[in-house]
Amino acid sequence: MSTFGGAAVTLVRVISAYGGFALAAAAALEYTARLFVRRAVFSTRAHDVAFAVGAAIAAVSVAIEREPVWPAVGAGALLVTWFVYTRVLLRLPAREAAARPGDPLPDFSALRTDGTTFTRADLVAKAPAMLVVYRGRW
Repeated sequence: MSTFGGAAVTLVRVISAYGGFALAAAAALEYTARLFVRRAVFSTRAHDVAFAVGAAIAAVSVAIEREPVWPAVGAGALLVTWFVYTRVLLRLPAREAAARPGDPLPDFSALRTDGTTFTRADLVAKAPAMLVVYRGRW
């Protein structure tokens, strides 16, 4: 009976280190799959949490339970790569960069629902105007 209990505890301990790595890897795969399917991710917060929690689980499992180190190193590497990718390469704007009420409208060009292009200058020429941004899905 104690052998079964010991094996179960060992299994739970191993799953925690590998589970942390698996959580971080799953977040990476899910985000990559969305890019290939063209279903844009408007916020990376859920992925940020998944990477951080996965790395933390793997690191704690290694520190406390003396589990293999590679899952923690792998999850940590995924975490660092994720933050570099999303913050530097994608140039995600900081909250301070967001437009505020009363700020002038920046130059842009966009498509109407009929496929024709319009620009900021077109809107200003026909003022007053309202710009409605439709994200495509709710």
